[in-house]
Amino acid sequence: MMTKKVSVLAVLAIFFTQFSDFATTTIGLHMGAAEKNGFMDKVISNYGISGFLIVKVLAAVVLAYLFARRPLAAWSVSLMFLVVSLWNLTVIYRLSTMI
Repeated sequence: MMTKKVSVLAVLAIFFTQFSDFATTTIGLHMGAAEKNGFMDKVISNYGISGFLIVKVLAAVVLAYLFARRPLAAWSVSLMFLVVSLWNLTVIYRLSTMI
């Protein structure tokens, strides 16, 4: 069984990676990138960045709740969103060199 400290770190990792995905996606969109996730594209098209933020916060809360007792799963999900955020940074970099 994992310690409570590891569980807290896993939940913090979820919130951090959700925030980093939100921040890098928002910056990329403002620079002219397109959202490739079909669901999030619809959310952004219909509700704007505030709708996007609400979905990310809800996702972080649900993931934190579900994975508070399963830190390994939380780390896995966080790793996936970290990879997405890093990809977003490469898109931002490529867009910035085009200006």
